[in-house]
Amino acid sequence: TMAIFISWFVYFFLLFRFSFAVFEDQVGKFDWRQQYIGKVRFAYFDTQSQASKKLLLATEQNVVASLNSRTGDLCKSTINLF
Repeated sequence: TMAIFISWFVYFFLLFRFSFAVFEDQVGKFDWRQQYIGKVRFAYFDTQSQASKKLLLATEQNVVASLNSRTGDLCKSTINLF
């Protein structure tokens, strides 16, 4: 019984030893998720909409994407299989 207790103690110690967290002041400072669309073949800067300027892109991997030019966020992407 003591061996089982020690093995469980070691198991939980190792489990919690290798778990990591982010401090409250670090939230939003690190990019945990990045999206790549590939090498750009064509680019078009949309000037029709005044609210948000968008950059429309087509890549060599047959991806059509729309990027927000102010923030760099990916608005929408579509993979074409043709």
